[in-house]
Amino acid sequence: MRDEHLKSVLKATIEMDLDELQRTETDYLDVYLDKLKLQNTTRSPEASVEEGKMDFSPRPSPNLTAFAIQGITKRQLAVSCVSSIETSVDVVSKTIAQGTSNELQEQQKAYV
Repeated sequence: MRDEHLKSVLKATIEMDLDELQRTETDYLDVYLDKLKLQNTTRSPEASVEEGKMDFSPRPSPNLTAFAIQGITKRQLAVSCVSSIETSVDVVSKTIAQGTSNELQEQQKAYV
């Protein structure tokens, strides 16, 4: 996803959450910000492990912003892992190629 797409998704989910809260709360912006703060303070290492699981169960009070952020975070984690693996494979490949090249040069010197 491009930055523009991420911004659009987050903006839309925030607007939907605020519209939903505005129907029931007079100070809906404060309530929304409190929910976001509460979500950040209740995260634990165990929650990070649980985030890897896809949960599509219905929620009584949807928090679309949190759902979008969790989805984007999962995707970013997956992309980061793939990128790390690609980098590691490149390093190993170059090391093997260099080692093979050095061995061939040594063998050629031995025959001369």
